[in-house]
Amino acid sequence: SVARDYGTKLGEYEAAGVREYIIIDPQRKAATFYQRTDEGLFKPVPEDRDGSYPFLTLPGLKLPIALLWRDPLPNFAEIGRIVEKQLTE
Repeated sequence: SVARDYGTKLGEYEAAGVREYIIIDPQRKAATFYQRTDEGLFKPVPEDRDGSYPFLTLPGLKLPIALLWRDPLPNFAEIGRIVEKQLTE
């Protein structure tokens, strides 16, 4: 639920030291990205200029946010090509 994702789980993951927390809400077509600060708290992080989210915990990889709302969603082969391209750039 929204309350659990943005409340309970956010607090639990923050307390556990998780470095990155991502909430994807397909009904609202919204994605929220949190990264842990040096103070140990989550802060929301915006997408970058090209509409992607650069992963903190997976250096070199970005999530093209528009892919989340595509119909149909990309298949595994397409995702593999996207990841491979990002890792070789």
